[in-house]
Amino acid sequence: MITNQSFAETLLDGLQKPEDYNGPEIEVILKESKCDNLREIVDSLLKDNVTGSKIGMFQKNEEEDGELSATVIERVNSLGYKVNEM
Repeated sequence: MITNQSFAETLLDGLQKPEDYNGPEIEVILKESKCDNLREIVDSLLKDNVTGSKIGMFQKNEEEDGELSATVIERVNSLGYKVNEM
């Protein structure tokens, strides 16, 4: 049986950084959004990855497209970040 988690892990195992890549370090975090606490995931990602108080955010058609984007928007607003829409 292939789960979403194992499929994602298999897919990620096949990815390689291009030899000439000199951008920021990329970290892939696999979470099961249906099982894990989204609020905790978002708070952790914001705390660990955002410096300062400004965040750039892009929303397709300027609409929330699911529970994850709704949670991100709620937490960003609750934590007092200034949002620059892109």
